[in-house]
Amino acid sequence: MSLTLNDLQARAALCLGDVTHLIWPPDLLAEAARHALAAYAVVAGVTVTVQGLDGAEQTSLPGEDSELIVQGTAAYAANLRVAARSEAYALSPQTLPVMA
Repeated sequence: MSLTLNDLQARAALCLGDVTHLIWPPDLLAEAARHALAAYAVVAGVTVTVQGLDGAEQTSLPGEDSELIVQGTAAYAANLRVAARSEAYALSPQTLPVMA
């Protein structure tokens, strides 16, 4: 069975411990999948598709590489969230409390 976007999002959400998509919504997981597939393309030297992502009608990713893309999607999703959340904190030296 070939990987679809819905399968990829569900499996990545499971890896992230967020099967209800409260922390990592489907659109963020889709963007993370794009990052994972782009990294795959660089290493493999070939562009692949996943059915349902960006209008792809079929999956061209080899089945044996599906888990790699699932794990990559989860990793990129976590990285995107960290980047987004880091803006919420002011970490400049001027705002840090002075400890005596």
